[in-house]
Amino acid sequence: MAILFRNTHALAQNNKSFKDYTWLCELDEAKGLTIGKTYRNPKAAKTFCTTIAESERRSLFTDIDTASFLALTMDGSTDAGVIEQETIFARYSKNGKVTTKFIGISSPPKPYADGILAALFESLARLNLDENTLKQKLVGFGCDGAAVMLGRKSGVATKLQEMQPSLLITHCLVHRLELAYKDAVKAIPLYDSAMVLLMGLYYFYKNSPKQRSNLCLSFDALAQKKVVPTRVGGTRWVGHVVLAIETFFKAYQAIVSHLGDVVQQMNSPKEAQNKARGYLRLLKRADVIAFIHLLLDVLRPVRNLSLTLQNRKTTLADVHNKADVATAVLQQYQTSDGPLLSKFLEDKSCYKGESLTGNLNVESFRKTRTSLVSSLVEAIAKRYGDLKNNKTVASTHIANLENWPLYPDQQDDIEEFGVEEVGTLVEHFNNVLLDDSQEAVSQWTELKSSLYLNKVK
Repeated sequence: MAILFRNTHALAQNNKSFKDYTWLCELDEAKGLTIGKTYRNPKAAKTFCTTIAESERRSLFTDIDTASFLALTMDGSTDAGVIEQETIFARYSKNGKVTTKFIGISSPPKPYADGILAALFESLARLNLDENTLKQKLVGFGCDGAAVMLGRKSGVATKLQEMQPSLLITHCLVHRLELAYKDAVKAIPLYDSAMVLLMGLYYFYKNSPKQRSNLCLSFDALAQKKVVPTRVGGTRWVGHVVLAIETFFKAYQAIVSHLGDVVQQMNSPKEAQNKARGYLRLLKRADVIAFIHLLLDVLRPVRNLSLTLQNRKTTLADVHNKADVATAVLQQYQTSDGPLLSKFLEDKSCYKGESLTGNLNVESFRKTRTSLVSSLVEAIAKRYGDLKNNKTVASTHIANLENWPLYPDQQDDIEEFGVEEVGTLVEHFNNVLLDDSQEAVSQWTELKSSLYLNKVK
């Protein structure tokens, strides 16, 4: 029976059909495993899956019921039937370890705040949790920036905050970074040209097996590893743009060679020839290639920050340092070229053996660089302003040991470190801390003493 349950669990985890359960059992039998002759059909697999899910729900209920505090994350999307679905995650501490667990997916009866709240309560009800749980334990809520979620008068976050005044509302940090990036590039004309080229090449080869096959022949002729242009946008945030640019540079020579052939071949369709001719002009424009190098220099630290923010183990305390590091790297590029752009400008008339057109004015282009980077730094500072301007959010930095004073170099700062921040946090979360709030400052002092004494030893 254990093998049958594990087969069912494997199918569910890997999004496989229960129809695969039958042949999976047959495979186990062929291996010499004893699995019996019953419960070997899709109906049994469905029953096993329901039992596993119920066991997981009971375990999750126990965790949340015994946890002192709870945070929720919600995000909406549409399914294959174009029906709105809300995905809900819970975040809590278990034995001192921060844990993130999937609560469920529910379809709101209405696409408004009340409907989304109803979907949330429906998911909680499946775990035998109710509104009282949120009133007693809810300390954090994370979501995207949609008005229905963050509206000040009637958004979901506002309604939850009415239930629990100590609730700390966080607009998704990854969404914010993406918005900051879009704010920074929208006023840069060269950005539009670069995106037209990258997106155009992606669809040119994606929609034509013939062109993709001929591109592979160009790679073979150049004795280079085959790579195909990737999509600029997608669910991997700025990481998609970075990947698309890196792939573009790897495939640059093969793409130029292939598009040149398409233009010259008399039997090529006119539409393909016209597209190839347009892409070739962009591929050989010195300012466009220089800007794509600049964009990759700038987006790599942003991509690294994005990946950190997407990590489930990342806490609000970690974000302070990571955002400062990314900003510091970007600020260097305000006054100096990044490594990729600097190398390109050594010979701006040629790239990978291909002559480039247009007389690139380096001084003028560096003004574009400064404008882009300055706009991005300002946009990040604006989107992440609460990390410094919101006292409660700013106070979370003490939870990261990297921010603690060094011993013995900063020994004089140790005694007062974090005292004000703990006071701010206690005041904000007073509704959920209750009787423990008076002991928080003394416990903080004891924690510091214990950690620093162990370091001395």
